[in-house]
Amino acid sequence: MIAGDNKRGYVVLAIKMTLAVYIVGHGLIFIHEMSHGCTALALGGYFPFLQIDAEGGRSIFLFPLGTPAWKEALVMLAGSLANTLVSMLALGLLASGIKGREKRFLIILTGGLSGQIYTLGYIQALIERANEEVFGS
Repeated sequence: MIAGDNKRGYVVLAIKMTLAVYIVGHGLIFIHEMSHGCTALALGGYFPFLQIDAEGGRSIFLFPLGTPAWKEALVMLAGSLANTLVSMLALGLLASGIKGREKRFLIILTGGLSGQIYTLGYIQALIERANEEVFGS
């Protein structure tokens, strides 16, 4: 059986972990969506909308008619590139020998969640494309 002090410690740890995952996760989603928007702006597009909620994030960008397709392709790749760069930065920080358990854990959490957002975003895009082909919507 766990002593009373240990139970309190586990509750505090659980609260800290929940907050860390929430803050880091939404921060990474913000970086991902802003990279889409900033890339669109840099390529001459319009970026009117960004939303972050419990299901993830979404952003809307527009280009004038007749804009080359490669610009939209670059905007779509920008989110994944941002997540890849965050994961690579986290690996580099870990390799540099950061001291302290809390700092190392936060870096591992950030890099891992960033990689997960990249992977799940790719899988979601494939599922949406398959639904469009099958159901035509």
